[in-house]
Amino acid sequence: MSTICRLSTAVLLLLGSACSDSEQQATADRQQIQSLLEEYLPKLSEAYASGTSWHLRGLAAEKEMAAVEKGLKEVARGGRQIQATFHGLTIEDVTSWGHANAYVTTLETWTVALYTSDGKHELSVEERRDRVRYQLKREGDSWLVLYRQRQDT
Repeated sequence: MSTICRLSTAVLLLLGSACSDSEQQATADRQQIQSLLEEYLPKLSEAYASGTSWHLRGLAAEKEMAAVEKGLKEVARGGRQIQATFHGLTIEDVTSWGHANAYVTTLETWTVALYTSDGKHELSVEERRDRVRYQLKREGDSWLVLYRQRQDT
């Protein structure tokens, strides 16, 4: 076998190894992101029920927690309470770069009930399937939600 053929074979083996490592990392990232969101979304339900974002500590960045707090205050100013029950999610797309940042698109199923501020009178109940876009950041060995936004479905 010529030197060129041996070099070409070595380069192909290295490229194949790099691709499989990259694919393994992408699969591991997707699994970690799925786990994060499966933990985060029930905690988001708790935040809606309690009227405070502290349930999201360790799962969401301060900016995301502030956005949740702002939304909760708007609902309270409107004289209402929200009971949101998370049922499940499907990850539609994960785009990551630099192994430290990711955009994720999900399809989530929720039941959202709106009550009067005293919680005694139900105003509406809605079964929803929301497409949601997330921006995530790796912190050590885990991910944090930086931003969450419902998309028009």
